[in-house]
Amino acid sequence: MQYAGKVLRWLGITLAAVLFLLVAVFGLLQTQIGKGWLEREIAQSLSDPDFTVSIEGLDGIVPFRMTVGRIEIGDRDGTYLTLHGVGLDISATALLAKRAHIRSLTFAEIEMTRSSTAPSTTPLTDYLKVPHLPVGVVLDRLSIARLALAPPVLGESLVATAEGSAELVGEAARVTLDLHRIDGSAGNVLLALELAGATPVLSLRLEAAEPTGILLDRLLGRTDRAPIALSVNGAGPLADWHGRASASAGALARFDADVTLAVASETGLGLSGTAALAPLLPAEFTSLVGDRVAFSLRARFGDRLAVEIHAEPDTLNLLIPPLILQPLVENAIRHGIGKHKGKDCVEVFAHKKDDGLQIEVWNANSIADEEGEKLFLRGVGLRNTRARLEQLYGVKGQLIFRSLARGGVVVLISVPARESVITTAPPAVEAIS
Repeated sequence: MQYAGKVLRWLGITLAAVLFLLVAVFGLLQTQIGKGWLEREIAQSLSDPDFTVSIEGLDGIVPFRMTVGRIEIGDRDGTYLTLHGVGLDISATALLAKRAHIRSLTFAEIEMTRSSTAPSTTPLTDYLKVPHLPVGVVLDRLSIARLALAPPVLGESLVATAEGSAELVGEAARVTLDLHRIDGSAGNVLLALELAGATPVLSLRLEAAEPTGILLDRLLGRTDRAPIALSVNGAGPLADWHGRASASAGALARFDADVTLAVASETGLGLSGTAALAPLLPAEFTSLVGDRVAFSLRARFGDRLAVEIHAEPDTLNLLIPPLILQPLVENAIRHGIGKHKGKDCVEVFAHKKDDGLQIEVWNANSIADEEGEKLFLRGVGLRNTRARLEQLYGVKGQLIFRSLARGGVVVLISVPARESVITTAPPAVEAIS
């Protein structure tokens, strides 16, 4: 009995010591010294050479009801995202039930000056998986009072406000978002997404509208202010998901398609429908497209294939015929990754040469079973692409196929350099995977 009493006393002392330590740490974090230390530790733990974080002005009751004056996020080229007036309100009692119940996450302002230049290393399939966290997370209210995007992000300045909520508990994830513009121009995005179940089932509703037509004018260099509307709806298991997508640009163009998605070891995406878009294309392309086009596209994505795009800045505002690169990339994939195991990379280069634009599609693993001219005679995609170029540009439109001495193939396209009238060029993309 005496031994049991000693054990209980030691347990009591240990528990009291742990409790005292927790209270001391909690008390220290409420001081300016403690908050400054926490700012530095969080920033250092999140940062690496391609992703930097800076935190200033931590205040409030840490970690339950906090405010942060300013958070800067950057890459090797500097800061591109700044968060002002961040507020976080977490329920203390919910943590005892292994749940992070965030009553509110608010931002007075988010400024984005450009897109990140850091390469993405996350496979597409990872974005379609429910993360497994040690605790469930519930966000009752997300509020962004002012979201400001600079012209390099979307092609024009945009100021909006957003409200939403989110939940991630067990094998279920749910997100809702309502974003609308507040800069004197109309426009909104509504999103409702739910992904749940051991065998994931996706429910998706996306509605977007930009009725002013300013965005389409900027993107295509037009002046007729065609309003944009987009909707994507569907529900079903991720292994065999079906939905419907519709998009329109006023009376100028319309796109309607059935969407299929299959997420397994590789991700398959399919689009099948019709598109009427001739009025949006340059006059020399309309005879090739017609009033209405039926299409069926299938693509597979996985960790095996990467596509890298290297476009020189002075080429980003140049016009090329629609879908001219699709058969070339498809051939590179079919004759490359389609004939061997392991990873593969298709590279696309764009640069000016003399008074023209030259585009090259490289694949070091592609295997040419025949000489170039024989491939053109046998391959429908390559033959049709060459014929389109000759019809549009005459002798100035060329397609050349070459085998590389070290292995692999390259296909070169040469067309006259014709600039669009877009005043703001989109940011260069170095790598997409």
